[in-house]
Amino acid sequence: MHRSLVSPRLTTALIQSGFYPALIRVERISTEQDAYGALVESGAPTILYDELPATIGRASAGEIERFELETYQPVAAIECSERIEIDAHDRVVDQDGTTYDVLAIIQDSQSVRTKLLVREGA
Repeated sequence: MHRSLVSPRLTTALIQSGFYPALIRVERISTEQDAYGALVESGAPTILYDELPATIGRASAGEIERFELETYQPVAAIECSERIEIDAHDRVVDQDGTTYDVLAIIQDSQSVRTKLLVREGA
């Protein structure tokens, strides 16, 4: 059995103390119908949040089952440093340029942080 070198308790403590190693950008895509009726992107995306501190990691199996996410791609969890208002049609871009599609949005009970379940977009 593979043992992790980093304790989950350490990771939780780092997040609770305000350690967010990644910066993300949340974009809203505007769409319109083309001549065939398909939805296509129109214009540049609107940036809702820019340089938002976050932690990007693997989503737990319990979170994937709770939202009944049927995907063959790995699901990541993004823990944002603050509560954000986001729609399921928005997308997240990290500082390396990786684009993620939002699958589920989780607001914490104290309305302090937002957690996103995402998968890599095309």
